[in-house]
Amino acid sequence: MASISFNLSSAVLEWARKSMGYSLEQAAKKIGVPNERYEAWEKGEKLPTYKQLEELAEKVYKRPLAILLLKTPPTENPIKKDFRNLSNAEITNLSPDLRVALRKAKRYQLILEEVASTEEPPKFKQFKISITDNPLDAARKLRELLDLSLEEQKSWKPETSFGNFRRLIESFGVYIFLMKLPIEEARAFCITGDFPIIVLNKDDSKYATIFSIFHELCHILLNQNDVFKDVQKGNLSKEYKEIELFCNLFSAAFLVPEDSFNKNVEYLKLVKDNISDSQIQKLAYTYNVSNEVIARKLLTRRLISEDFFWGRKRFWDSMAKSAKERANEKRKDEDPHGINQGIKLIHEKGRPYVANVVNAYQKGFISSADLSNYLETKFNHLPKILERLNA
Repeated sequence: MASISFNLSSAVLEWARKSMGYSLEQAAKKIGVPNERYEAWEKGEKLPTYKQLEELAEKVYKRPLAILLLKTPPTENPIKKDFRNLSNAEITNLSPDLRVALRKAKRYQLILEEVASTEEPPKFKQFKISITDNPLDAARKLRELLDLSLEEQKSWKPETSFGNFRRLIESFGVYIFLMKLPIEEARAFCITGDFPIIVLNKDDSKYATIFSIFHELCHILLNQNDVFKDVQKGNLSKEYKEIELFCNLFSAAFLVPEDSFNKNVEYLKLVKDNISDSQIQKLAYTYNVSNEVIARKLLTRRLISEDFFWGRKRFWDSMAKSAKERANEKRKDEDPHGINQGIKLIHEKGRPYVANVVNAYQKGFISSADLSNYLETKFNHLPKILERLNA
């Protein structure tokens, strides 16, 4: 079989490696060659085989093969420019998984610019907030705009609350995706623009992701890209600490309106520094939110201490992680052949994104190859996707 001839730019290969945060040694280990051989590729002294080049593109750098065959590195905004809340040290130490997720989200946004309808301005543009606003008032006004009554929220079954909140915000013109992210690096992140995107961590609990939706929505309304780490001590500047506090207060106030919560605090006769897990759980169940949301509101009222909040939060996070792992194992046992691709795709990429891509294909604006590429699935899964979209 004849070998395939190709040219490879050493500058492009170096750019691809650095964009993933890999050292020369790490890249060599990933592709399974000695350090010296990989270094020779980047210096232009030797060429990988075509198969090795394909593996570099697909498995190591998560890029289309065509990108690695460019003569010069493509132009991409540096992460620091897109996410100003991250310190230089955090950017340097970003994991390859998070780098790929940030890149994919930006790609989805570009795809939406191509396929989504722009006949009417998205609803989120009707609502303006500023860091100088009162976050509690801003949350109350947004509930009014979205016409979400507390009675409706309380009537939801616990297992449907995440889906209901997600659909509410998707109807507002915000696209919500689920990806596997390193939980210690990001609970969620968002990218602003005409087609704003929120990416939630698949490994987080559903209740935790509900809080993340509204935290990231707040950043979108403030026109601020964000990576939400939610840690006790971080490297944020004073400016971004204020923004994070604003968005935490906004999210908690949207999910648990102030007037109602104040009445419950009085009714339950909650006493400072003497609040039990069962009392927190009871309130969380009432509003279909996580224990953490209730604890945040108690912390704001100084009914619990910072140490108590973060101690319980770490405990609840560990419990949620264990429950998620058990649920995943149970799902595998119940369905050894895997989940329905239509269900999986819409769950991970969101109904609005999938519907826009499918609609563009049905109208002849994109090809079947584009459809598979944009949805990252096989074309023969289309019937299941349509079945789920029409359900």
